Amino acid sequence: SIERGRGSSLSGDEAVRGRSAIRGGGKKREPGSGSSYSRSPSLDRLGKDPDGESAFKAKLAEQQARRRSELDEKRKNRRETSLESRTKKPGGGHPVGSVPWLSHNLFEVELVLRNPIDCEEDLHYTLGAAEAGLLFMEKIEEKAKQCGVTKGALSRFVLPFDTDTDVKEQGNFKKSGWSVENTEFAGKITDRDLNYLVKGANSMRRLVRVKVADSNDLETAASALQLTVDFLKRIVTEAKVRGVEDNVFNYYKELRDGKDKDWFDVNYPIKE
Repeated sequence: SIERGRGSSLSGDEAVRGRSAIRGGGKKREPGSGSSYSRSPSLDRLGKDPDGESAFKAKLAEQQARRRSELDEKRKNRRETSLESRTKKPGGGHPVGSVPWLSHNLFEVELVLRNPIDCEEDLHYTLGAAEAGLLFMEKIEEKAKQCGVTKGALSRFVLPFDTDTDVKEQGNFKKSGWSVENTEFAGKITDRDLNYLVKGANSMRRLVRVKVADSNDLETAASALQLTVDFLKRIVTEAKVRGVEDNVFNYYKELRDGKDKDWFDVNYPIKE
């Protein structure tokens, strides 16, 4: 027993009830009224101190808000540095086809191409492959609408990758004999369509350094392909204007080496 006052005592059960009353402020807890057993241990301890629990909740809310703000900032930075953002003003605002415009876009194109352009054959092959890539983009969008899914969902079926898959692994991936049988796409697209999409996706990913895991990635890839096509077509046109249509790569190489407009005007003057 526990001593009470002068000489009186409490039984063990009375002592337990007394301590419970002190903790509960003398109020009896109603069944189902939010027992401390439903809380986590940390919140149970904080429950003894309402001010402490309020401070804990406030700090938790502050941390969550900070985390959301950091994620939003990362997304914003990603958008601002993405290829799509960089190509909103193609050529850095220079007149289309000018030497500064070509030099700026050459830098952008070389950033997205997986392999460098090292000869005349490479240049024309890259142009043709980029144009084929744009046709693939149109096809996958058409088939995605036909199947009632997003482009990203269809691309993941065609090439099952996620955001953690390495770009090089995607570029070297090969799939043959793939079929839509016993899949959600059965009866919506044919095996022939699927094999075309597989080949098109592989060709596109071997051409540009873009990971394909969702619809946003496909949009970025499309921007990269369009940038490449626009630039290389303009290079071919400008080379013809300057009388070097038989060796477009030389014109390209001089741009890559940093030659400016004055140099081109002297060495490759525009034909009258």
